[in-house]
Amino acid sequence: MSEPTPSADPQTPPQTRPQIPAESRPEPAPHSLGRDAWRRLKQNRLAIVSLALVGAIAFVGYSAPLIWAPHVTHFSPYEQHTTLANMPPGTRDVSHEYPSYDGDSRAFDVVDLDRDGVITCERTTFADGSPGPIECPELALCELAAGFYDELFKTWDRATGDVEPAPRARDGDGYLTFKEFPKDDLDLPKHLRGLGLAGPEAFRKLDVDGDHVISPWEVLERQRYLRYSTVPAGGGQRGFDGFVLTHDKDRDLRITRGEFPGAPTLHTFHLGTDYIGRDILTRLLYGARLSITIGLLSTLVSLLIGVLYGAIAGYAGGRTDNVMMRIVDILYGLPFMFLVILIIVVVDQRDDPVLIFVLLGCVQWLTTARVVRGQVLSLKHREFIEAQRALGASRANIVLKHLIPNTLGPVVVYATLLVPAVIIEEAFLAFLGLGLSDSWGKMISEGAGVASLTAYPWQILFPGLALAVTLFSLNFLGDGVRDAMDPQMRGRK
Repeated sequence: MSEPTPSADPQTPPQTRPQIPAESRPEPAPHSLGRDAWRRLKQNRLAIVSLALVGAIAFVGYSAPLIWAPHVTHFSPYEQHTTLANMPPGTRDVSHEYPSYDGDSRAFDVVDLDRDGVITCERTTFADGSPGPIECPELALCELAAGFYDELFKTWDRATGDVEPAPRARDGDGYLTFKEFPKDDLDLPKHLRGLGLAGPEAFRKLDVDGDHVISPWEVLERQRYLRYSTVPAGGGQRGFDGFVLTHDKDRDLRITRGEFPGAPTLHTFHLGTDYIGRDILTRLLYGARLSITIGLLSTLVSLLIGVLYGAIAGYAGGRTDNVMMRIVDILYGLPFMFLVILIIVVVDQRDDPVLIFVLLGCVQWLTTARVVRGQVLSLKHREFIEAQRALGASRANIVLKHLIPNTLGPVVVYATLLVPAVIIEEAFLAFLGLGLSDSWGKMISEGAGVASLTAYPWQILFPGLALAVTLFSLNFLGDGVRDAMDPQMRGRK
């Protein structure tokens, strides 16, 4: 019969428990400032949520040109839909730079004006013999008709309700009845005659819901069948090159019914449009990338200057330290934002991101220098520094390899608080018209110029909210990092 297994009860006498030699016992896990700081930071839920928000904002901003603009919003930040300026969220239109099509082959019958079964195009040449843009006469006529629809309400909406408009009346109500609609081609400009844009049949085609009244959304729904020109990425004059080269599979400059992609689809301005018809959501996404980049690069410039300056002053000591810190005191008294504004105006480079982040970084290093100097003064007589001197290490080696790395804790804390300060300063410059054209501050400035909280409030509300959320998140994250790296909390659980 086998012997009974020893009890695992904690009350078992010590002599029955296995004795592990001291040299075989596992060593406790080493503690480090970084590991302890991360453990304490994870316990701060607000800081972790802020870190997730900042990460999400950065990801969305940096991936905007590859993911969000072409596949989510379907608009670029530069394309202008001037006929839809100052429109509220939910407005729809055809994208210029990222168009998509519904695949309905019936749209081909609208564009095939000569009814020959193909859309014939040709490659033009410039005077020097180089290839020019592609021209498609039938698509060009469709674009003329689309331009007519753009001005339809401005030209013909002249009465309120179902009233016969007076000859020079301009009392529109945002709707068109047949009494206001052009009755025949003689009411149209000469270049638009013969395209079927006037008369009862044209009115019936525009009246999508059959209520005998034409609304703006009905015009937009019909107008999309006529819009096939696009704007090249980065702006430029509209043309048919993108459409033809994408859908002309056999490259014969003849688009058949089988190659025709259907009518352009309408995409939604989820946050509305600004004063020149740009999509606010797309501009917000691109602005996130710009704000985060300016904040990080300006902070990096500030840290490079401040850390080196403070470390040199603290290690040199004596008269050198006194002179260098008096210079810092003098610079503290200067109106730095006024100097930044003056330099931008004199240089006349208001939309240069490199100039902006260098200038903002060069005015933020003073506090960093003081923080690093204080840390160096407390470290330069420690034993490990004296050991380096005894070993013959140079001053540069001691400062760069031993003193500066041991001051990075407070520097990291200050950097997390400096990033939101730089972002708000760039927004302030943009609000004055001196910042970057795609930044959130510039969007707020443009919205304030044409809007208020009662008229077009979305132009101020959404960029302001994006800026506020980012700044709050960065500040909460900075507070969390500061608490996590507090030396007095290193030994706490």
